[in-house]
Amino acid sequence: MEQYLSGKARRPHRWHIPVGIFSGSLGALAIEVCVEDFPGGDLVISLLAYALTLGLVLLPGILVLMWRVRRHVARRFAAFFASCPDAVFPLGHLSRMTHVRRAPVWLRTLINKGFLQNVGIDGGFVRLAGKTAAEPPRQAAGRETDDILLRIRRLNDDIDNETVSAHIDRIEELTAGIFRLIQDRPERADAARKFINYYLPTTFRLLEAYSLMEKQTYQGENIRLSRQSIEDVLTKIIQAIERQQDRMFQSDAMDVESEIRVLETMMSADGLAAQREGTVVRAGGR
Repeated sequence: MEQYLSGKARRPHRWHIPVGIFSGSLGALAIEVCVEDFPGGDLVISLLAYALTLGLVLLPGILVLMWRVRRHVARRFAAFFASCPDAVFPLGHLSRMTHVRRAPVWLRTLINKGFLQNVGIDGGFVRLAGKTAAEPPRQAAGRETDDILLRIRRLNDDIDNETVSAHIDRIEELTAGIFRLIQDRPERADAARKFINYYLPTTFRLLEAYSLMEKQTYQGENIRLSRQSIEDVLTKIIQAIERQQDRMFQSDAMDVESEIRVLETMMSADGLAAQREGTVVRAGGR
């Protein structure tokens, strides 16, 4: 952990004591001047003097509080970095992994303020010094997704039913689209986590069971009903994946709508908006 904490974050915080004494002395002097020079009390000057006094007295406490909060967050980051097995990982995952709200903002602040060392931000990734990256994160993620898509194709090859095979083709197409989106926008991985960790493995188990039952020479009642149930649920699975993919573009849809509204407003203000049918616009506005 210590390798990621700078000396500023490790050493005791003692400078606030002389600053506090100095600020308190200035505050006492300001009160004395206010009382002696303005016995009747010019209200504005008195308020300014009291405000100055309060600021001088509170300043050391505010500075110390800010330092302690930054030091605490830096130590949480350093502890996570020390235990993290990866030398490089997506910056967008930092909040989830450290349980620190707005972790990317905090990380940039702590690096700029000199609380952390041996840590860098490269584009959308965090890089830790002193660790060996066996494989770049994008390549590792790509290898994992390729394995999943290959598994889907193998299951498709094992199943003869044309309707089921068509459903598997659609599942592969949608899954590949979600994986491409995650690779392009790593910060959206959390939105698809339940799909990857639950829905996709469950679909695999159902298809593997279907493949096994389809190969049986005797298609008894239990096998027939189970196969029919799997065939029926595949349609619902496809609909769920389609909704999942659409939901991952929710923020984009909001941004697009906002951009269009601003654009239409500017076009109307500049007189560039399309006129209603039958309306003639003459030069000079006549």
